Amino acid sequence: MRAQETGAVVPNLQVTPVLGMPGSLEGTHVQLVERTPGVKYTPLETQVLDAKKLHPDMLLAVEVGYKFRFFGEDARIASRVLGIMCTTANNFYNASIPTPRLHIHMRRLVHAGYKVGVLRQVETAALKAISDNKSAPFTRQLSEVYTSGTMVEDIGADANDRFMMSVVETARADRCVLAVVAVQVATGSVVYDEFEDGVLRSELDTRLAHLQPKEILVPQGLSTETLRALAAYVGYAIDYTERPEPLLEHANWAGVRIAFANSALLDAEAARSFSTTFYADNEAQTHLSRVLDLPETVIVAQALLADYLKPFNLD
Repeated sequence: MRAQETGAVVPNLQVTPVLGMPGSLEGTHVQLVERTPGVKYTPLETQVLDAKKLHPDMLLAVEVGYKFRFFGEDARIASRVLGIMCTTANNFYNASIPTPRLHIHMRRLVHAGYKVGVLRQVETAALKAISDNKSAPFTRQLSEVYTSGTMVEDIGADANDRFMMSVVETARADRCVLAVVAVQVATGSVVYDEFEDGVLRSELDTRLAHLQPKEILVPQGLSTETLRALAAYVGYAIDYTERPEPLLEHANWAGVRIAFANSALLDAEAARSFSTTFYADNEAQTHLSRVLDLPETVIVAQALLADYLKPFNLD
């Protein structure tokens, strides 16, 4: 069950107190990285708070010197998954990993079911020393995002078979019409389909079994029957009301990841407008006419997927 409290610290959800090393009492309750009125934060914490507000669904690894640090609930998660120490510094839990081990640890966090963002310093110490804002914290930007559907560093039999899929549903004359768009991030291959389906969603089941996506993007408004079919595939119930923040209770889960789409793009005109802008921005106008000739539900599904993947910098 996800914590529903709005404060930065949720003290009632207890977990195993041993995090990182035997005997440690740190990290015994949920600690979301959110602002609490009246609390004074360090400049680095303020920067992390701003990043968390922009990317609440990501577990953030923040570059600080020669290490990457995790804060709050992210630190508890990193401690459990990576087997590193979780301590308290200033207002939040802290955990850290050395820079050379970043991608090894990113892979482990992704395999545990998390969406992981890397917040890198975009200034060097030498440039900072001669700049006008040398007393301010280093400027940091989200540079990389990883999920189970987009991690392509792995070498293995299924490394090039990982699909990420979006699903859109509509009704036509009392018939259920579904559209799926799946992208293979490692190769850039795209598969799409529009089809009618029955109450048991057997056609959707067939496509899931064939493509075996590692991550599924779902919008608001899917029917109970469709959600039930997706839940049967991923192995757990899909709940739109859950908070987006990564929590420790999901650690060591290694199934298919569910992500939630930007429902504003469910409108066909909004999806067309987004697609027009997206392909123009990516200098791929030659593909635009083919995209806009696709069935309406497929246009919406690909717009949802393209919008979700923008922060991953895959283009």
